[in-house]
Amino acid sequence: APTGVLWRLEGIPIPSPNHYSTLGTTGGPVSALNPNMIGNSDFLTSAFPAEYGNATAGVFDINLRTGNKERFEFMGQLGAFTGMEAAIEGPFNKGKGSFVVAYRHSFAEIAQAAGLNVGTSATPKYKDLTFNIDFGNSKAGKFSIFGIGGLSSIDFLGAEIDTTDLFANPNQNAYNVSKFGVLGVKHNLLLNDHSYIRTVLSASHSGNSYKTDDLDMTDAQGSLLQTNDVLDAGNTFRLSSYYNNKINKRLTLRTG
Repeated sequence: APTGVLWRLEGIPIPSPNHYSTLGTTGGPVSALNPNMIGNSDFLTSAFPAEYGNATAGVFDINLRTGNKERFEFMGQLGAFTGMEAAIEGPFNKGKGSFVVAYRHSFAEIAQAAGLNVGTSATPKYKDLTFNIDFGNSKAGKFSIFGIGGLSSIDFLGAEIDTTDLFANPNQNAYNVSKFGVLGVKHNLLLNDHSYIRTVLSASHSGNSYKTDDLDMTDAQGSLLQTNDVLDAGNTFRLSSYYNNKINKRLTLRTG
């Protein structure tokens, strides 16, 4: 099942990078991963190499691409599912480094604000931001800062639905909020032409809240009868460092 997938970003385990990633939604129905930001990545199922753990279904080992070191570029697009998207990238530090930043916003939220019918009064609202800043090579090694974050919410308001609404309970107000974020620093130090040390330090947050108000619809104003309030949140700090030595074409040593 998707809930058993180990997600990794730049070598560090991260929370599920999906919007509405509450338990029971198989890890989240809307991806917060921007495909325009992903570099060389690995997806593994069944048996995994020894460096991967705490996974039963699969591993998605994601690496972010670096920005254009030659010139500035801008991108904008609009998709029915991915929503409104804008990105910028370019060089800095005299062309030694680069940056790339991308932001996406829910199309359904934009459509509702424009007065368009999205099929339900419970409008899915979500947004995500991804960035990667590469400082280039130096005598101390190569440093980069990366991050990804997402925020999603949807409100099911019983008093606002009609008979054509397929999702909401007419006797209940329900409020769902899901969010996550990862910020990391990566350092790569080349020791010689066949070995290096890579270190990554990161902090991550994930949280989900679900609140319901039961309505007494016999009252003209819809009085509240009961409130359920659930909050799940956690912060994680991780440090990963390993030594990699390609001894020959057939043998590589990695330890850390």
